Amino acid sequence: ADAEDDEDAESAPAEEATEANQDAKTMTRSAAVSAVYVDGVKGNDDNDGLAAETAVKTWTKAKEIIGNNAGTIYVCGTVTVDGEVSTANPSSQVVKRAEGFEGVVFKVDTQVKNATFKNIHFNGEEKSVLEPVVVMKNCSGGRLEVLEKAVFENNNNNRWGVNHEGSTGASKQRPQGGAVSVFDSNNATILIDGASFLNNTASFEGGAIFLNGPIETIIKAGTFKGNTANKGSVLVNYNSTSANQITIYNALITGNTSAGSAGGINICQSNIAETTIAGDVSTGAAIYGNVGPYGDIAVWENSDRSKLKVNEGTMLGGGNHHWVGKTDYGYEADLSQISDDDKRNARALATSIFEDNTALVCHGAIQSNGVITLGKLNPAELRIKKVDADTNKPLSGVVFRLYGETRSGVEVDREVTSFVDTSGTEHDTSAIGVASFVDIAPGNYKLEEKVAKEGYKRITTVWDVTVDTDGNLTVDGEGLEKVEGQFYNYLLKN
Repeated sequence: ADAEDDEDAESAPAEEATEANQDAKTMTRSAAVSAVYVDGVKGNDDNDGLAAETAVKTWTKAKEIIGNNAGTIYVCGTVTVDGEVSTANPSSQVVKRAEGFEGVVFKVDTQVKNATFKNIHFNGEEKSVLEPVVVMKNCSGGRLEVLEKAVFENNNNNRWGVNHEGSTGASKQRPQGGAVSVFDSNNATILIDGASFLNNTASFEGGAIFLNGPIETIIKAGTFKGNTANKGSVLVNYNSTSANQITIYNALITGNTSAGSAGGINICQSNIAETTIAGDVSTGAAIYGNVGPYGDIAVWENSDRSKLKVNEGTMLGGGNHHWVGKTDYGYEADLSQISDDDKRNARALATSIFEDNTALVCHGAIQSNGVITLGKLNPAELRIKKVDADTNKPLSGVVFRLYGETRSGVEVDREVTSFVDTSGTEHDTSAIGVASFVDIAPGNYKLEEKVAKEGYKRITTVWDVTVDTDGNLTVDGEGLEKVEGQFYNYLLKN
């Protein structure tokens, strides 16, 4: 027994040393890796992933091998995914197709039926005769999310006559969806919140996204720019037998072109009994400057313009569309009545930007045969009350600066002075000494005190301010105290 114990004691350190050596090799390999190959069809996670011939099989393994290194993950064969699909460093890591591979890059698992893309940058390099980047099919009731720092660019879906696995019908043999295609997934939900779709192409329809419903699509924030298709330069959501639902928040739809219909939004009735644009068009969107024979927005094909609900109230940012009838089916915003300030204000609040996209034949930037709701996100407010640390006396005349970028990439730089009592006597009312930033769009900002009240030292702390698309505001940094139930929501003592 003593001999056996001695033998076990001797082998234990050896095993630990072997494991340590393996860990060290893994860390050394990861530190040197700048290119990883993954093949969801023929790969094997026991491979090293350093060449197409030794590709790994799963996205998890490819992500593990490249670690935080700058470099490229090359996809050699379609990767089936579920849950989160991301990279560790989207600013320095890019995903591309490997040489010779022209197929779908990611396919959503038909059993799990859920996938979330975030912090990932895919570049199709404008190669031709390819397919969508992401395909979701046979996922009825599933959910696809494309969130912050997800970028899909330069993908060209130009493959005619290809039936995606599991799809049926001749319509599936057309190039539909330059970046994302969803087929045969009834009652699925698509959420886009902070993604970018740039310079993608579909030779038939849906330059960025094609959805075959009935599907609910929610766009809280995103940038859609430079996409092209024959029909529907950005988003096509179509089903001939049932209605779809698209909700877009804080939309700026401008500079889009269509050769045969409205440049911005088109509702194609087809076989659907009721077809409308619903919601508060007046405050939830700014739609102007789109080019097409039917103007900016239109209902057409077996319908009439009376089914399109437009509103003479203010547009996003406070301007006015000044709608003008365009042919029998569309409306056009009167650009001569929209000032540069109106445009700047709309852009500052916009989170979903559809701009400079081209429909070569018809349908404009957005096309659907269902209901489109243009809603307005709840804006955030930051109200800072600065007081004397000893007396709690409110300090008016203090200048605060808020600067940074909205979720859609618009630069913001605002200054606000805490309220001055015009009576000449400062007293503790709810507004005195409060600096109010209102209508803050979702984004990431910095807050600083720029000018202190005379006789007080300026606080040099720079705070991080974050606003999400639900209007929730958070401030990180010392000194600012969160307050509930008051006119102001943060208290600063000096």
